[in-house]
Amino acid sequence: MRNSLLGKNWIKKDLDSRFILNISQKYFLSKIASNLLSTRTSKITEIKNFLEPTMDFCMPDPLIFNDMEKAGNRILKAIKNKEKIAVIGDYDVDGLTSTVLLKKYLTVSDFIVMILLFKYILSNIFSEFAIFEHVTLRLFGDCIDRILEEFF
Repeated sequence: MRNSLLGKNWIKKDLDSRFILNISQKYFLSKIASNLLSTRTSKITEIKNFLEPTMDFCMPDPLIFNDMEKAGNRILKAIKNKEKIAVIGDYDVDGLTSTVLLKKYLTVSDFIVMILLFKYILSNIFSEFAIFEHVTLRLFGDCIDRILEEFF
C-alpha cells in the first residue's frame, strides 16, 4: 500500500539500525518495538518518556492556553464565593472523563456542583431548565465548538 485512505503518500522514514539496536539492548525490547520507538525520537534519553510516561512529559503547561490564568482566577473566585457551578460535557470518552474529573475536584472542594451531559444537538438548554437559574459559572468538560455557538 503506497497511499493512505485519504490518498496521501506514505513517507517511509529512514531507520538508524545502530540506534534501534541501542534501544533494544538498553531497554530489553524486541526489534519491532525498538523500530517503532526510533521513529518517535532520535535521542536515547527520551525513549524512557515513551516507556514510562509521566504527567510532566504528557501534559503541557496549562498556562500556554489563552486566558488560562484568567479562567483559573474565575474558578477560584466562584469557589470562594460559594457560587453554583455547572459542569457540562458530552457522552463521548473525553467529554465524560473531563466532566467527571472536574466534578470530582469541585465536589472534594465541598461546593455545589451540577453535571449535565448532553448529546450533540441541543439548543438553549440553560434557559429551558429552572435548575440552571442560579448558576453563575459554567465549566465545559469538552471543547465542542458548534455546541458552544448555540449557547453563546
